Amino acid sequence: MGLCANVYRRGAVYWWRKKARVGASSAFRTLAVSLMVREPARAKMLGAILNARFILLGPKLMSGELSLEQTRAIFADFVRHETRRWDDSTFRVVTGQESAFFDGDVIGLLPVSWTPRKGVSL
Repeated sequence: MGLCANVYRRGAVYWWRKKARVGASSAFRTLAVSLMVREPARAKMLGAILNARFILLGPKLMSGELSLEQTRAIFADFVRHETRRWDDSTFRVVTGQESAFFDGDVIGLLPVSWTPRKGVSL
């Protein structure tokens, strides 16, 4: 059983895997991307973001606008960018150069109808 939907541990590293139809074929193919993290919390967060991104890119993959390799490259680039950003943020927090771990990029991924709980400010 995975950590969250589509996130699995392979050796010491977590992976995101999703089966999808590609183009006009009726066969399912597996889209697999290494999350390049060993911590369950980071893997869970990346997995949730990739699940949301697949909702946006999945129809293009299934219609044939994107190939499996193009979609894999898009997701792998995103994972590399996010893990690099986290490592840079962690370094700045530890050295005192920055006071916050997250810089607010997650806000853009939330649904338009989403509102914070009472008493929580963004």
